[in-house]
Amino acid sequence: MRLTQLRTGDTARIVRIIHDADGHWRKLTALGITPGATVRLVQKLPTCVLQIGYSMIALDHLLASQIEVEPIPANSE
Repeated sequence: MRLTQLRTGDTARIVRIIHDADGHWRKLTALGITPGATVRLVQKLPTCVLQIGYSMIALDHLLASQIEVEPIPANSE
């Protein structure tokens, strides 16, 4: 599932970053958004805001849609 499909407040593990011709994956990797990282979707509009550890990162919907995640059920955190 894509990160943009999560609900606000959901937690997920990044499983894949789609490599596009524009190299957006490089920017995501530089921000610490890598496979295996656990993220929480804080906000969806007007931009997607993620929490990774103690960092908050804002991404436009194009970048956020290139992140594939696996939701983590709330009771297993």
